Amino acid sequence: MQLRRFRGRDMMKVMDQVSASLGPDAMILRTTETEPFAGYGSVVEVTAGSGADVERLRETLFVDAQPPSREKGQRPRVLAFVGPAGGGKTTAVLKLMADAAAHGDVRLGVLTLDTFRAGALEEIVAHGRVHRTPLEIAYTEKEVDSSLRRLRSRDAILVDTPGMGRFEDDDWVEMLRSTKPDETHLVLPATLRRDVAAGILARAERLRPTHLLLTHLDELPGDVGLADLMMALGIPSRWVSSGARVDQSLAPAAGRGFRSLGLAAPSPEPMLEVV
Repeated sequence: MQLRRFRGRDMMKVMDQVSASLGPDAMILRTTETEPFAGYGSVVEVTAGSGADVERLRETLFVDAQPPSREKGQRPRVLAFVGPAGGGKTTAVLKLMADAAAHGDVRLGVLTLDTFRAGALEEIVAHGRVHRTPLEIAYTEKEVDSSLRRLRSRDAILVDTPGMGRFEDDDWVEMLRSTKPDETHLVLPATLRRDVAAGILARAERLRPTHLLLTHLDELPGDVGLADLMMALGIPSRWVSSGARVDQSLAPAAGRGFRSLGLAAPSPEPMLEVV
């Protein structure tokens, strides 16, 4: 999303610049006025974007990003989390396990394919016990099938995966495909440069990501650049994550994305509902 800043000493003249440059549908995102300094008068600064760009942002955040529903008797919805090592995949899964408000009365199950990191495996097993969430660990594609059968009574299954840097071992990629995920969330640090994030997205195409989940927002002062990164990658976002602590819940992506532009966003909805 291209934002432009307009400066001047007179508000009306600055607004005329905005209209002349962006047209009558321009949306004002921020207006600030500096204090007079050292004999200089105050300066008005207006940050604006075209109405079309703002609407495109809304579509990016909400198309295919509304909470899915599951009718009783259907297979559990499968939500997979993929991305580079250290991006926050396992933490996102743990936060969803710990945050009952994120999914209401939905019964969760967890399937982990990340058997490469012993520490991560131990952590997710421990949290499964604490939150009484059924957990399955699969080492082969055959074990994936049997794990899904054992979790078939759950409403949703969260799938944790190894870091994308392990593409030299394709077994887990085929294992992930065999889960037939309804959603695949690409988990990336929000602090990445746009070109780096775009490169990771290109490499992840074989995993068919449907959603973006940005993490490490606590390292992004004022969420600066958050909406721009969402727009640059161009896939829907439902959640964002701040911090590595499991008790810090995932936040609705729309709220943080819009607030980073000074806009209001709709109230969050549950992750999943059973109808």
